[in-house]
Amino acid sequence: MQIEESKADIIKRLIEESKTDALKRLIDTTLLAEQHASLNDLLAPIEEQARQEGIWDGAVALEYLAHLARIGVIATPGDHISSTTMPRLLVTEKGRTVLERREESPHNQNRYLQAVTGRVSQPDGVVMAYVAEAVETWASGLYRASAVMLGCACEELILLLAAEIATARVAPYSTNLSRTLSAVRPAHISAIFADVRGALTEMALKKRLPSFLADGLDRRLSSIFDHARILRNDAGHPTGKEVTAAEAEAGLLLFPGFYGFADQIISHLKENP
Repeated sequence: MQIEESKADIIKRLIEESKTDALKRLIDTTLLAEQHASLNDLLAPIEEQARQEGIWDGAVALEYLAHLARIGVIATPGDHISSTTMPRLLVTEKGRTVLERREESPHNQNRYLQAVTGRVSQPDGVVMAYVAEAVETWASGLYRASAVMLGCACEELILLLAAEIATARVAPYSTNLSRTLSAVRPAHISAIFADVRGALTEMALKKRLPSFLADGLDRRLSSIFDHARILRNDAGHPTGKEVTAAEAEAGLLLFPGFYGFADQIISHLKENP
């Protein structure tokens, strides 16, 4: 039998999550501030400040640093290297770029997902489930898997858009989408997107979309969806094509804006049937 989480337990969990996120932010900020000769040199000021703020947790700090090392944000040469001129810990060039992106970077999964949901009115559970797996697999170095998961999230967004357009009376696109979405075997997502884009373009020409939405259709919708779809096709079929860390990360960095823009269109269609 599943026991529902009590209000007190929910508040306690949220407080702990808030403390964990604050500690991770402190580590990021400290890493960006200067290079450190050793792990102790890094952790000493972090622990001191974190204890003052009541957010210190040694296990969380070490686990997060291990995560940053795994994804290439920091480099540690290890105990087998005894050279006195070799730094014991440093922020890599890639790592500095990642840390400077802050909320937009997927290196901190919880913060990234919060940044995504913060851009939309009502986050879709299916979309967010796929995005969460895309972030997790990216952090684990499984870039093909990350591309596939992100592609699924983008496709679900297009299907949500299609469902709204199907009732928007934009000939012939609404009829096409209504028929397609109700079919036993729906059309390929590229065909569905063609009708979605056609309908939105028609609406833009007839001033049924506000200018801030009409002006971003190609730049903020088509180009990002095409990027995610191509990566997914390369990764989701036995083509042997490699998906690089940079390509997978680029998709994740583009996704919050893509979701936010798609959500604005969906909200507009709901409010202006």
